[in-house]
Amino acid sequence: MIGRTNVGGGGKSAPKLQDKSITASGTYIPDAGYDGFSKITASFNESEELSNLRKLIDGTATTLTIPSNVTKVKAYLCWQSSSSTTLVAVDLGSVTTIERDAFYNNQAIEIKEEEVDGVKYFPRGVSNIGDYAFYYAGYNKRSKNVMVLHPTAPATIGQYAFQYGNIAKVKGTYQSIGNYAFQNCNVNETDITVNGLIGNYAFQACPITKAKVDCKGLGSYALNISNTNFKSLTLKVSGAINSNALDNCQYLEEFTLDESSVITGTLGNYAFRGLGARRSGTNTLKLDFSKSTFTTIGSYAFYPSSTSYPMHNMQIILPNSVVTVNSNAFQYLKDSIIEFTSEKAPTISATSTFGNLTNVYVLCPANSINDYRTKPNFTTIAANIRGKATELATLPELNAEGYELTWYHDMALTNPVTADDVISETETYYCTAAETKVGYLIKYSELNCKIHITDKNGNVYLNGFGVRLGTELTLNVTANEGTPYPYTLTVNGVTFNAGDTYTVGEADVSITAIYWDNVNVPLNPNFAENSWEMIKLGCQLGLASQLWNIGDSKPFISKSGKNYTLRIADMTAGRYNLADGSGTTNGVLEFVECYNLNGTTSWTINSSSKEGYYTGGGYAMSDMANKWLVDIFNDLPDDIQAAISEITLNEYSYTSPSPRLGNHKLFLPAETEMFDARHYSAEGYKSGCPKYAQFGYYAENNTNAARIKKNIGSTSGRYYWLRSPFSGDDSSFCVVNSNGSYSYGHAGYTSGVAPCFAI
Repeated sequence: MIGRTNVGGGGKSAPKLQDKSITASGTYIPDAGYDGFSKITASFNESEELSNLRKLIDGTATTLTIPSNVTKVKAYLCWQSSSSTTLVAVDLGSVTTIERDAFYNNQAIEIKEEEVDGVKYFPRGVSNIGDYAFYYAGYNKRSKNVMVLHPTAPATIGQYAFQYGNIAKVKGTYQSIGNYAFQNCNVNETDITVNGLIGNYAFQACPITKAKVDCKGLGSYALNISNTNFKSLTLKVSGAINSNALDNCQYLEEFTLDESSVITGTLGNYAFRGLGARRSGTNTLKLDFSKSTFTTIGSYAFYPSSTSYPMHNMQIILPNSVVTVNSNAFQYLKDSIIEFTSEKAPTISATSTFGNLTNVYVLCPANSINDYRTKPNFTTIAANIRGKATELATLPELNAEGYELTWYHDMALTNPVTADDVISETETYYCTAAETKVGYLIKYSELNCKIHITDKNGNVYLNGFGVRLGTELTLNVTANEGTPYPYTLTVNGVTFNAGDTYTVGEADVSITAIYWDNVNVPLNPNFAENSWEMIKLGCQLGLASQLWNIGDSKPFISKSGKNYTLRIADMTAGRYNLADGSGTTNGVLEFVECYNLNGTTSWTINSSSKEGYYTGGGYAMSDMANKWLVDIFNDLPDDIQAAISEITLNEYSYTSPSPRLGNHKLFLPAETEMFDARHYSAEGYKSGCPKYAQFGYYAENNTNAARIKKNIGSTSGRYYWLRSPFSGDDSSFCVVNSNGSYSYGHAGYTSGVAPCFAI
């Protein structure tokens, strides 16, 4: 017996073992440069084993038995440059690791099985199988194969490890399964848990008939199995599902996506293309992604493999994290339900996203029907959009958008809910919304008092209730025990006395109570601890400057999930006029970071010329003001949106009139608001153009370093736009350089955006 712990060859071109005399010391030492055995210890009666080992390296051995004390098969041990049928029998003994290419291209190989309770296993102690280790190994013996791969310990399977190989079933737990690991292998069944990723093409083209897979992610084409006998798949994924991951699984009769799956990132292009499209029955395949966090649905994600066999009888429940659905994602879907759970309709990238649908309903929250049916590229299926509600004791007459709702027991709208019906909290109800807005919502934050709201008919309205346009409301206020009567009660920002009446106009009815008796002060001196509703009221009542300081900041998370910080830039009373003519502002807040909207961090001021010039029409007519900042505004949390005041700005324009007036919610700062003097702008330089006073924050911190802004997560400053047109030509706007200095750039170029808003 050769005393050693590794069996191996030195690589694809390793030299043969040399014929040498065995010395009296019992040691065989190969020539210099041989990288296989570093040392082989032998006794004089072991020459036969040395001879067999030489045959193994030569590729002339027919059998291989690994000694019981060997735990590792070294790389390239039996590697063959072209297919070989010489080696036919291998006993792996007690091996736990098989390094890369060890049995590469040995097509007639048979591994001695480990039989337990009548099941024939690939040796179960092997827990680490390297790249290409069994590539094409046993290919010629696949017809009689029954061997099960089921390691006793979580195993690592390398790339191409069993490609075109000879394994009938794959079971058990794995650390990872590499790219192409079992592609075109003889696998017909899987029941696996993978603590990591299942690699690209891992099981593609296997003759699998049923599979159970629990993994941390599916690579591209990982389960791309077009086998007509592939009938059953149970899947749990905690991670990404990449492009084409389950493409072409057309014959599935049963598909179960574990409801605890958390799929992240982007649902890949063609990810579920053709799923179950050719199954014989009409059973519903349910894909419940409600616990997932992916933000984008890739192109063709649920597209058919053949338009002659559309995906059908699907129930697809999407998470509220979805913000973008790409082209052709649901095209040709038939007899199915697509359920969106987000209160905000996602962006649909093309009309083809919902093209050629047959009897498909789109569900959304009942409070968001109008947002969905009017969103671009949802309009093609507007007639099939339904509101959905469950667990309601009463069905609301109006939704949060102010549209009158009509309720049904079914999606097809054939069984209306009548006044005599008893509403069940366990039943699901469906609704459509009227075309015309007829009402608004009662909205108030947690108040330290009791507010009783009634109309002339004695109807009582609570927070969140809809109320029709023109309804006259009466508000009665009672102080809570131990708290004083409100110092100020406001309705839509206007002081209101208890018992007064208010007629609902074209705005939600926003009610707030403020205490101000030098004892009960609801405005927290710590700016960040205040709600945005209280911040707005503090500014409106002129109390902000008494409590807070310029430079105070407050973090928030955007609807798209990014973390930002807002900073008080100025608290000058009367800086801007409110767009509705009701007064002026008392505060300006700015973004500390440049904005990132779903991966977009750079914008143009204008994507094309306006009125003949890139600065024609000025800031008021720009894409920045009318498109890009509107998109960013819509990404802000609702409470911040509600706090923002719409203001008027009068800016220079290269076309008449100049200056030109525009209304804005989010806006960019002017050059003179950032710097202590005009440099490249028209402010105070061109006739009629106002010179805005420098923001208080930059007056106190008048350095370039203070003006540097960065992308989220970056340590480097970047250029960002200002709203001031360059006074020297008709194609540029002012910018702040990455080092905080002043400059300008062509309006069609891209730069960062760090907007402001006023209260």
